[in-house]
Amino acid sequence: MAHLFAEAFYDDPLYLYMFPDNTTRIEVLELFFRTYLDIYGKYGDIVTTSEDLTAIAYIYYEERFENKLLYYKDLFFATFRLIDFLRFISLKDIRRMIKTVKKMSSNWIDEVVQGNYIHLDLLAVQRDYRGLGKAKQLIEYVINEAKVKNLPLTLETQNLDNTEIYKHFNFETVEEISYEHMVQYCMLHK
Repeated sequence: MAHLFAEAFYDDPLYLYMFPDNTTRIEVLELFFRTYLDIYGKYGDIVTTSEDLTAIAYIYYEERFENKLLYYKDLFFATFRLIDFLRFISLKDIRRMIKTVKKMSSNWIDEVVQGNYIHLDLLAVQRDYRGLGKAKQLIEYVINEAKVKNLPLTLETQNLDNTEIYKHFNFETVEEISYEHMVQYCMLHK
C-alpha cells in the first residue's frame, strides 16, 4: 500500500518540497507512507475501489483516537525509523521533513470542528486509472460515511487544482496555511 501512495504523491507539491531528490523520492515516499500508516493506521481505515487497489484512500476517524499516551509511544518508536531515512536523505532533509509535517499538519481541524470528525487523509489513484471515476467513488464513499455517522468531514490538499474537484463534492476551503512556497487548502464538507 505504501508503494501506491508513494507513486500517487510523487509529484505532489508537499512531497516535492520535503523530498526534492528525484533519484530517491520514490524510496523515501514508500518509507514515509509505511511509517505514517504504521503510526496512524489504527485510527482509520483503508478503503479501495477494487481488489487490485487501483484507487485507495486512508480515512481517519477522530473517535478512534482515544489514548494520547499510546499515540506518543508510537510516535516515539517511529523516531527510530528516521535512521532508515538516512539511507536516502541527509539529516538536513530529515529536519525539513519534520518541520514541514509540523507546519502543514491537520491541527487546523480542532479550530474548525468541535468533537469527533472524519478526515479524508490520503486519496490515491494509480496513473492508468485516473479519469475513470475512481476518486469520485472514494470521495462519495467517505461523504456517505460522514452522513451516516452524522460527523463533519474534512480534508486538505496542497494542490490548487484538487480544490476544484473537492468543491464539486460540496467541500469549501475554510483556511489556507502558507509555508515556504506552498499553500495547504483546508476543506470542510458542507
